[in-house]
Amino acid sequence: MAIVAAVLSACGGESSAPTENGTTHKPAATIAPSGALPAELVGTWRLVDPKSPDVVRLYLRPTAYTVSRGYSHTGQVEADGRVLTFTSTCGDSSVTGTGRYRWTLTGDTLHLALLGTDECVGRADQLEDATYERSG
Repeated sequence: MAIVAAVLSACGGESSAPTENGTTHKPAATIAPSGALPAELVGTWRLVDPKSPDVVRLYLRPTAYTVSRGYSHTGQVEADGRVLTFTSTCGDSSVTGTGRYRWTLTGDTLHLALLGTDECVGRADQLEDATYERSG
C-alpha cells in the first residue's frame, strides 16, 4: 500500500493510504500555481475604445493570455499582487519580450497601466492605458 501511495504522490495523484509507520497521508489542498492570476481576472475581456472600429479581446487564463485583434498575440502571464507580467515572443521575431502592467478592477471593468516599457510594441498597443469590460 505504501508503494501505491508513493507512486501516486510522485505522479501528482492523491492517496489517503496508510504509510509504513501506520499514519494516514492526507492530500494537500489544491492551490493555484505560483503567480497564477486572481480568479476575478480570469475570463474574456473586450477593449473599451470608442475611437477604434476594431474589436479587441483579451483572454486571461490562470497563467496564459491572448490578445486578439484580427491577429492573435499569445503568451504567459503572471500575477504579483496588483502587477501583471506578460511574457511572449514579440511578433514574428525570435525575441522574447516582457511587459509589466498595474491592474485595477472596478466591477466588470479592468484597467491596465504600463509600468516602464513593454518590449513588445504590438502588445503594448493593446494593453497600455487600456480599459476592458468583461464580455464572457
